[in-house]
Amino acid sequence: MDHKHTKKAAIEIHQLYVVRQQRSAAPAACHRCPTATASLVAPDEAAIVTGMSTRTIYRWVEAGSIHFQETADGSLPVCLNSFPPTEDGSPFKEE
Repeated sequence: MDHKHTKKAAIEIHQLYVVRQQRSAAPAACHRCPTATASLVAPDEAAIVTGMSTRTIYRWVEAGSIHFQETADGSLPVCLNSFPPTEDGSPFKEE
């Protein structure tokens, strides 16, 4: 008697991104989020963290779909907590 055994393994991957800001700059908080605990990051940093293209992020800004804040120096930080749900349906939330 020849029995075949099949083994299955599940792999779970966790990623952690650290977005560092200049020491002299205080982190900007999103004033549109209910708890105002979300910090704002540059669109290119948000693109790296979320896997979205920078152009997509700018489209969402233009459409008013995500929270953002124009600054005096012309930068446009965005709030990660306001991003639409990911492809698997889970919302992207800043930890």
